[in-house]
Amino acid sequence: MGGVHHGHRGHTPPEEADLLQLPPGVPILMHTRLTYDQDDRPVQYDQNAMRADRHVMDYDLPAEL
Repeated sequence: MGGVHHGHRGHTPPEEADLLQLPPGVPILMHTRLTYDQDDRPVQYDQNAMRADRHVMDYDLPAEL
């Protein structure tokens, strides 16, 4: 099982601003993830918008043996 993660800075779209309790256009963290099963078939896609003033993204990337 594996996946691809993508994170970047974005701006609050009007349709999400109310949900995040932010004015439209405020910087936010955007994160997408595509997960594959053991046969390399995509099984899950996630897209997240997070308040930049309340989230930190940390990753632990172990080395493959």
